[in-house]
Amino acid sequence: MSKAAKLIALIQVIQVKKTFSVQELADEFHVSYRTMLRYLHELSGLGIPLYAETGKHGGYRILEHSAGQQQPAIRAREDSGVKAVIKPAFRVIGLEYAAPVTSFSAAEVLITKTRDRFESRLHELPECRQPFVRYGIRKYEKGIFTYLYCVEVKRLEHIPAGMKGATVPTRRYAVFIHRGSAARAAVDETYRYGLQQLMRAGVKQDASAGYLEVLPVPGCADFSQEIEILVPFLD
Repeated sequence: MSKAAKLIALIQVIQVKKTFSVQELADEFHVSYRTMLRYLHELSGLGIPLYAETGKHGGYRILEHSAGQQQPAIRAREDSGVKAVIKPAFRVIGLEYAAPVTSFSAAEVLITKTRDRFESRLHELPECRQPFVRYGIRKYEKGIFTYLYCVEVKRLEHIPAGMKGATVPTRRYAVFIHRGSAARAAVDETYRYGLQQLMRAGVKQDASAGYLEVLPVPGCADFSQEIEILVPFLD
């Protein structure tokens, strides 16, 4: 698991937990107390607002904006390549990869194999709505990393064996554009940058949702194509 990937997973986990101890996170990520403390210090150094609470039940929590503070709006900015969108609900069918976060070092190879398997079975989905667009839905939940490689479909009545269908609700997303290598480690660096910008701005992620990736179709172009990364956030 790359360092960027670990920090991405950690950011999503602490967004859900709100308050947490170093040991609690260390146990969940299967690292030592000192290693997790170093990760938290690094997040703090990146501008993520962590507050240490002392005492018997002390730990860490993310600083929230008070009711009297106005949260900064996300605006489209040419200099940062960041914009906000509302994406209507849509349905997807695809193949899912799932593994503990501690096994993430093999994720790039296994996600690629999952992608290739799905592409070889695309003919089983005759009602694919956008044949030249692929989605990746990425989530961390209770120490498990899942990645659904999928396409948008008209309906979910007929899901081929071994595949998974899902409805992605209407949500607001912050959009970050990744350009360059499609290697997982390179894409993770763009994730880390985007999440850092959102947390510095006090924008609260929607912890119930996964991150979306809008991907180029394999074989249609080289890996220099853009990847859209959509991070769900709350109003």
